[in-house]
Amino acid sequence: MCILSNRHIKVNPQCPVCKSGPEDIRHLIFTCTRAKEVWGKLGLLEDINLALCVDRSGSVVLEELLTNPLKKSPVLGQLGLQEMIAVAAWYIWYERREAVKGTHIKSAVHTAFAI
Repeated sequence: MCILSNRHIKVNPQCPVCKSGPEDIRHLIFTCTRAKEVWGKLGLLEDINLALCVDRSGSVVLEELLTNPLKKSPVLGQLGLQEMIAVAAWYIWYERREAVKGTHIKSAVHTAFAI
């Protein structure tokens, strides 16, 4: 959204999912209340909060999470943490896209189970 806004294209800066906060990568994937619920259900909220201390840019936070030394997922032990984070970030973005189109978003528990 910031890129479009910088090019003087009129956009709604409000998050379409939680209706609060400016919509940027950091908010969309990590700090939106909905995203936090999903990360919590996946058992990754502590890791996310630690990574959010690294930088203010969402893309830098995502890079930090994906380049961390190999750890296992707290929920699915056989799956690496990086894979879980990549899939969860994509799914959170996908659901945001569905919300913009007017599709009902399921509960955070359902989302975590789908991931």
